[in-house]
Amino acid sequence: MIEQIRQNYNQETQYENLDPELELLDMVAYSLEKNIAERLDDRTENDLDIQTEDGWNDESEDDLDDQIEEEPDFNETERIEFREDHLKINRYPLNNEINERFPFLKELPEGVAVMGGVARSIARQVLSGDIEPIRDIDLVNITDRQGAVPIDIEKRTELSKKYMPEDFAYGHGIQDDTFDHYFKTRDFTINQSLILSNQLYVSELAQNDFIENVIRPTYYELPFIDESLSSRLFLKAMMMKTALAEVTSSVPLVEDIGQVGEIKTFDLALMLNKTISRGASIARGFTANLVDWGIVDEEYFDHPLTLAIDVRKELSNFVYYPSSYEDEKENGREIKKSLPKNKLKSINNYLPPDSMFSYHASDPKIKQAISEYEDIDQNINIEDDRRNIYDEPEYGQYSEYDYEYINNDEEE
Repeated sequence: MIEQIRQNYNQETQYENLDPELELLDMVAYSLEKNIAERLDDRTENDLDIQTEDGWNDESEDDLDDQIEEEPDFNETERIEFREDHLKINRYPLNNEINERFPFLKELPEGVAVMGGVARSIARQVLSGDIEPIRDIDLVNITDRQGAVPIDIEKRTELSKKYMPEDFAYGHGIQDDTFDHYFKTRDFTINQSLILSNQLYVSELAQNDFIENVIRPTYYELPFIDESLSSRLFLKAMMMKTALAEVTSSVPLVEDIGQVGEIKTFDLALMLNKTISRGASIARGFTANLVDWGIVDEEYFDHPLTLAIDVRKELSNFVYYPSSYEDEKENGREIKKSLPKNKLKSINNYLPPDSMFSYHASDPKIKQAISEYEDIDQNINIEDDRRNIYDEPEYGQYSEYDYEYINNDEEE
């Protein structure tokens, strides 16, 4: 067809019998014909280069295989939108209300920032209007921001003693970090918040989760949705969910946790200590959440002290103790005095036995412990169902007697 058109097109009479449509068609046909010919020539040359006795060049096949292997694998379970290299950081100046609530912020040297619970509480107040209670103050020295000056050991020690006394007592003072590294290494998105130079810095991921009241692990801790979240972080998420449920205007949600790793007994003991230190309401809510997730038996529902006893029986030399930051007169139930200092265990120096890693809270050995007891202390007079003997408080702070009950070694 193309050849017929070209034969009918007489160049000598093209200007005499000019047909615009025919001229355009001829130009298109000629261009197409030329392009096809060039492609055929190239293909012939390439065929000659790769032709072998069996019709294909083995080297060429290897090259093709290499190209296929070099293509990056795509994993549908990867949480790409939460990757740290995609982080966007927003900045908000602190208003007078925040500065009045936390007057110590203006006392901090340039470069020393507030992280953890205080930063999270400020971010939540600014973004959602809810007031998240704080337990303590955590400081970090951001070394790479404009205006930051080196802090000598003496000043660092002074600030740590003043604002982080409990951490400092266990050898955890103010640490150095860079701005980017800090935001890329948080455990939960809502912890991607920082108070620095009277400014709130918060990632956009954190901002969204503050507004929606979501507890979500970061990509740093959980890059793939089908991976298991660590025992420690899962229990921390349960504690945060319990605490937030009492102070936020909406129900806190735990998202992006599809699977949970084996719950380690030591992790559970530590988190029980924290929740019990916060009072009966938080401790009861925490155990209720564990029951809902199938982590512990439903018999522990509303009985955190019973669970604490059974967990402690699987550990060596573990002692529950109230936080030094507890309000001793909150909600009408008091901790009359702190436990003796010789009973307080430094987590930094604690060496758990190997056996503790083979147990978890839903282990039958712990489940059976609620009804099977040996060598019962006659003074406490515990029977098969201890919950009928010891009345666990439903609200307020736990008393010294409560702590003596869960730390009683004679029962074992």
